[in-house]
Amino acid sequence: MGFERAAFVDDVDEELICSVCMDVFDAPVTACKELHTFCSSCMQGVRQNANASCPSCREQLPASATPTPNRLLGNMIAKRKVVCPNAFELGNVALDGERAAKQPRPLSTAQCGWTGPCGELLAHRATC
Repeated sequence: MGFERAAFVDDVDEELICSVCMDVFDAPVTACKELHTFCSSCMQGVRQNANASCPSCREQLPASATPTPNRLLGNMIAKRKVVCPNAFELGNVALDGERAAKQPRPLSTAQCGWTGPCGELLAHRATC
């Protein structure tokens, strides 16, 4: 599972969205010859099937093949500005009449007000 879109301060490009979980990539990896990219945890779920195939192009994924980290996308996401998830209550809201997406609704001012690079979010959450 990736990062909630609502956590990002600016709009997120569609190229940074995992087609399995529909969130922003978390530890993006590629596994097929077409270089389709997914969250590492999403790919682990896909590969649990004995006849695993790429969710985008349906190419069979050899059981012995290890997904390759997509460092370029990972670095791009790590630099994107996010807010601490403790700053918002995330509730389901329909987006464009299609998929229900999580949209932020501010809580009280007593909640965390941290913003920073996505790559620093894990360290921040350890102290929040």
